[in-house]
Amino acid sequence: MTKDFRTSVNEAVKASRVSGKKDKPVITMSVAKFLHCVYRQGFVSGKNTMLDKGVWVKDGWKYNFRPYLKKFIMKQTGLWDELFAPSKAYLYRAIAGHIEAALEVGA
Repeated sequence: MTKDFRTSVNEAVKASRVSGKKDKPVITMSVAKFLHCVYRQGFVSGKNTMLDKGVWVKDGWKYNFRPYLKKFIMKQTGLWDELFAPSKAYLYRAIAGHIEAALEVGA
């Protein structure tokens, strides 16, 4: 799979059915625009799953975005956590509160 951020999510991201509907939801926006919408401040449905596991779940379908994400370890309030984000800037934007440190690690 190539990492072309301009292709649509439906074409670029591998989806597998977890449960629920049999028809896959159609997402027509590009991968870059989708990630920009998910990694923003405030409430976004599925943001925690994207941060923790690098996947997004919608209508019983699981979309794997890990090829487009980097793995970071982040220190916040004295605790270290492992998270996925497209870049460090997106990580800082998606997390509420003060981040003491964020380091990129090999996936």
